[in-house]
Amino acid sequence: MTPYLSIHSCLGFDAEYLREWVEFHRLVGVERFFLYNNGDREAQRELLAPYVEDGIVVLHDFPGLPVQMPAFEHCLANHREDSRWIAFIDTDEFLFSPTGRPLPEMLAQYEEWPAVGVCRPPFGPSGHRTKPPGLVIESYLTRIAPQQPRGGALAVKSVIDPRRAVRPFNPHVFELTGGPLVDEQQRPVNKGQVDPPVFETLRINHYWTRSEEECRLKFSRIRPDNGEPYVATRNVEGMVALEHAHGVRDETILPHVAPLRERLAETQGRYGFPDSRFEPSLAAD
Repeated sequence: MTPYLSIHSCLGFDAEYLREWVEFHRLVGVERFFLYNNGDREAQRELLAPYVEDGIVVLHDFPGLPVQMPAFEHCLANHREDSRWIAFIDTDEFLFSPTGRPLPEMLAQYEEWPAVGVCRPPFGPSGHRTKPPGLVIESYLTRIAPQQPRGGALAVKSVIDPRRAVRPFNPHVFELTGGPLVDEQQRPVNKGQVDPPVFETLRINHYWTRSEEECRLKFSRIRPDNGEPYVATRNVEGMVALEHAHGVRDETILPHVAPLRERLAETQGRYGFPDSRFEPSLAAD
């Protein structure tokens, strides 16, 4: 049976985070993952092998930079008929419904539209200078609120009907047929942004910095979308200052922590991951 909801993502240096990310999304109703293996390919291939064997993950080796647009196009060309919806998100992004309802149940109300744009509120280091123990979703609880007077718009990521998607314009939006990209309130999304942002029924928590240490490493690498260095204005100090000025505590995702821990323990027992790199720390900070 064709999955109702799948995820596409490009993998960079994500092995230590992949189990949490995959199992979280399985928990909220994602059935399949189309993953494009770039960066630390050997470790990611090893980690994902049991999921590939079970048919949960379709893994494509995809070396070279920039990777995102070619991978998006490859996914549309090869998996257009393989899922009713495909969410195009990154591995630092967690898609869910704050209502607690499964994503397929939520997406059923948008079937007349070719794509849904989901706002992705950003989360900062939350006071962590180094990588903390515990899960990503419980460690980073400081959301950076929209800033005025710039308007407070948030960029979306798209959950698309792949049969009505022509091509990606950028990592956020696609050329579509049969209607516009709409937000969770079924309003057309202009230029890939929602202003004011809404994320009451669908949202993506975007953990774009993680800890200060990990943020510094991220900004030292090449961007996967355009193959260029991060601009000089992107630095850890700026992210911390932004969080201090505009940070609000946001615990919306916390009800998922206990069931996610149970799922991680169950899959560890089933798959027997041999390498500690692949085992999320379940110790609280």
